[in-house]
Amino acid sequence: MKTIWINDTAYQRTNYLIRKGANFVAQDTSSSQMIKTPKNAFLYSQKIIPRRYLYLFKEIKDHASRQIEQRKIDLGTEGMKARYFLFKNVNLAPGECLEFQNVIQYDINKAYYTIARNLGIISPEYYENYINLPKHLRLVLIGGLATKKIIKNYENGILTTREIKEDENLRQAFIKIVVETDKILLSIAKALNDEFLVYWVDGITLIDTPKAKEVIEYYSALNNIEFSIEKLKFVRFQNEETLKAYIHNYKKEKVLINRKEYNGHFNAN
Repeated sequence: MKTIWINDTAYQRTNYLIRKGANFVAQDTSSSQMIKTPKNAFLYSQKIIPRRYLYLFKEIKDHASRQIEQRKIDLGTEGMKARYFLFKNVNLAPGECLEFQNVIQYDINKAYYTIARNLGIISPEYYENYINLPKHLRLVLIGGLATKKIIKNYENGILTTREIKEDENLRQAFIKIVVETDKILLSIAKALNDEFLVYWVDGITLIDTPKAKEVIEYYSALNNIEFSIEKLKFVRFQNEETLKAYIHNYKKEKVLINRKEYNGHFNAN
């Protein structure tokens, strides 16, 4: 069986095979679709993944599973949920805005891979191999640890079975990676109550002060991580039914939305 890419969509290919009365299997995840016939496999993704990299999707899962088992890694998250973001509590009235200048952004380099290495979920050797891959491929691979796969079997073009397949240990390992990343950024936010503005996934935005630099250096050494640094033009919070943060880096503006359902506010008091 060989994997090929063609100029259609997974939906079009599925309908074609149904009309043809073919036997095939459709596998869906949040970021890709695979359709397997007796002769070919058709892969659909937001970005084309070269065939030479396809083995990595199985490899990283097999490797992480071995690491978890052999190193007896504790995958518990101590009741802390994956947060992904946090805003400073600025208590703005509807339509009101508040702008900060002299701001700086610190991003954890190769965040999820670095945290996975530090936790032992991937080995230093595999870490070195993965971080040299194209960025979009790295993100898909590490996210694949938590992938929920929907598998649909068709016989003579008719859907016969449907099952959901996921690895609970690997899903929990990914959550552990996210939570540990959150913990680092949350610790920095609490240590820099006055300077803290917002963090999002693996980056934190602060008012640029000597204290902020010292705290970043401390947590960098403490957690065996490195940060990239970007000076920003401004950060502006604006209450537009929900709180938004406008982050400008002199070239473009990024808008972050504080979704209320995640309770993404921080107040150290």
